[in-house]
Amino acid sequence: MKIWGEDTFRARHQRRSDQFGLCAQTRIATTNGWTPLADVSPGMQVVTQSGDTQPIASVTSRPVSDDPNLSDWPLLVPAGVVGNADDFIAGPAQSILFESRLARRLFGAPLVRIRASDLDALPGVARVAMPNDGRVVHLRFATEQIILAAGGAPIVACGMADALRDAPKLRVYRPLNQTEAALILARDADVQMRAGSQASL
Repeated sequence: MKIWGEDTFRARHQRRSDQFGLCAQTRIATTNGWTPLADVSPGMQVVTQSGDTQPIASVTSRPVSDDPNLSDWPLLVPAGVVGNADDFIAGPAQSILFESRLARRLFGAPLVRIRASDLDALPGVARVAMPNDGRVVHLRFATEQIILAAGGAPIVACGMADALRDAPKLRVYRPLNQTEAALILARDADVQMRAGSQASL
């Protein structure tokens, strides 16, 4: 198994913390059903893409940045764009898991990580200004997990270890840079999100 190096990880993911996470109204799959992030708490069991459950280790909720730089605004991802049944809003640095035949040919693996900001090129995806009371929620687990959000979108959730120090040792899915992501989105017409089998909630 190829492990992606710390230098690559630093270059791709050294962002302000408010660029990660999902809008507090986004629903995720838990053992209590599809639950808004605003209502989750540490210890709650979340259904992962593999179908098992993992307890939330920590929940961080913070106001959305009011940075005037458009590139720092969160993105609205409409239903159906990445395997999601519902619209959701994600921070620009939030990683989403993609499955692509082109990725398999180029990188030797069909599953890759693409930042929400790279989805900006897809029809319907747009930068949005959040209301003054808008909040972004960032979950952490004991180890990195792929959770289901907004009715099926596979979202990468961090582990509790210091990401810049330890996460590359555990990394399985290749994080794409902006050029690689643009190539996948432009050339692989039938890119599909690996939404996985949604557990019966």
